[in-house]
Amino acid sequence: RVRAKDSMGYTSSWKESGSVKKNSTPNAPTTITLSQSVYTGNIPISWSGASDPEGQTLTYDVEVSKNNGSYTSVATGITATSTSYNIGGQGEGDSEGTTYKFRVRAKDSMGYISSWKESGSVKKNTKPNTPTTITLSQSVYTGNIPISWSGASDPDNQTLTYDIEVSKNNGSYTSVATGI
Repeated sequence: RVRAKDSMGYTSSWKESGSVKKNSTPNAPTTITLSQSVYTGNIPISWSGASDPEGQTLTYDVEVSKNNGSYTSVATGITATSTSYNIGGQGEGDSEGTTYKFRVRAKDSMGYISSWKESGSVKKNTKPNTPTTITLSQSVYTGNIPISWSGASDPDNQTLTYDIEVSKNNGSYTSVATGI
């Protein structure tokens, strides 16, 4: 409340203000979604459930941990509830099998910050194992050559397809089938 006072000591009546309350910390996101467990390239990250008790606009900070190491920033102060993180393709970026965990926190317009919400782990795709056996049922052919193979597997349990190449007279290899 406030009142006026003059140099002779006379005072006005008090004027009451409206009430104010201390800003509250926003609520952390309740869910972080990583749509699959194995990735190459961009990992899409989305979250929901963050809210602010005073209804303030929220921004978000996103961090990543590789192989359970320290967290580093992916994005800060973003207003969207999704982003992506690029881990590179085969032979680029992080090594195959690298695991990633993400965490997200909310920040209100007064600078109050929620606790972190952590995601589960995802990992960078690992290349499949080479077939262990290739079988040609005869050593001399005319026409089509039947070929079979076995022993190929994928450490990430991904569905495999196969590419076949042939070399004539120990020359260069040429593709004869892809994606079978």
